[in-house]
Amino acid sequence: MRSASFKYILEHVVQDVESGKFLSASLHRFRQVFGDLFINIIRVGEASGTLSENLSYLAVELRKQQLLKQMIRAALIYPVVILVATFGIVGILVF
Repeated sequence: MRSASFKYILEHVVQDVESGKFLSASLHRFRQVFGDLFINIIRVGEASGTLSENLSYLAVELRKQQLLKQMIRAALIYPVVILVATFGIVGILVF
């Protein structure tokens, strides 16, 4: 793991699950990291016996979110470059 804090969180989650707690209960301790939607989908999967399908669904959704963020960043680069160039040109003309 690159992040020491995330490694700490995962170690605690693994430790809780190995001691017999539900995965959702263990993740709930760190809900600021995982989010309520993630935890609730895990909880539903545990209760209904479809945890593997729910984890697959979460993986797909997280990939979609990551792709969307990358696309938004890429789409915003051009307007930012134009804005900076505009301010630079106006600054040169005023100077």
